[in-house]
Amino acid sequence: MALPHFRNLISTNTKWEPVYKNLFELTIDLPAIIRTPNSQRVLLENATNIDLNVTNKQLGVSTQRFKYSTRAFLQTPSETDVEFEINFNINQNDKKVIETWQHLKNWYDLIWNSQTGELHYKADYIGQITAQIHDRTGEVIRRVDFIDAYVTGITGFNLTWENGAIIQSVQAKFVADYFNDTYFDIN
Repeated sequence: MALPHFRNLISTNTKWEPVYKNLFELTIDLPAIIRTPNSQRVLLENATNIDLNVTNKQLGVSTQRFKYSTRAFLQTPSETDVEFEINFNINQNDKKVIETWQHLKNWYDLIWNSQTGELHYKADYIGQITAQIHDRTGEVIRRVDFIDAYVTGITGFNLTWENGAIIQSVQAKFVADYFNDTYFDIN
């Protein structure tokens, strides 16, 4: 067996490319009630990060005891829905509208409007969020579709005089009923 020198590594000898954290895009299909011609583009351009680790839920362990020994067995997850967060840049347009915030708040208000008490059916407030990870040439190498997703909270507007002029951003929390995780398989 060869020593672990860089000339002996498969990824080095075959010129594999690394996967970069910043080569991704998020497509957010808002519910039809609040969708505008510009909404999908504004949200796509201002989404700054998402954690896809939610697609690998922690598995539980059950044990079986027999006299003086135990055996462990894995359990499937008890829930198939996923909770995740997306951070967004916040900017005002030339008409003083904070579009990213407004799109997220309109979505939140479909579920429960704190000003009017208005509620909607789930069919009216679900959307889809798609994360596509691509390589340096733009080829998609992994795609995660969050199906029947909706916003459950928006945080980040906490104003302060400290630390000078900090640029505003917001974090939106989402829930999706399930997800499809698509990637190239070695098999």
